[in-house]
Amino acid sequence: MERSLSPANTSFNEHNWRGAAACRDVGPDVFFPDKGRSPKDAKAYCAACAVKLLCLEAALAVPAGDDHGVWGGTTVRERRAERAKRRYQDHADEPVEAAS
Repeated sequence: MERSLSPANTSFNEHNWRGAAACRDVGPDVFFPDKGRSPKDAKAYCAACAVKLLCLEAALAVPAGDDHGVWGGTTVRERRAERAKRRYQDHADEPVEAAS
């Protein structure tokens, strides 16, 4: 996955995106809020991040249950929903067998 980010054609891929992340100099406590605390501060960093989609894809590649915190502007619950949506889309075009 590669995404062009500037007129100078600087591009990032799944291997080199972290150095360009808006959160690179922010403490982890912002992205791993205590239970019951809002993720809005973390999401604010993600909202304008040039590599948000690459971060999200990296988070979605982590097995469900092993991922924590805010990644790519999403919470664990939002990523769970995204995984389910993608699974559904992956199987939406498969033929359905009739019951006999």
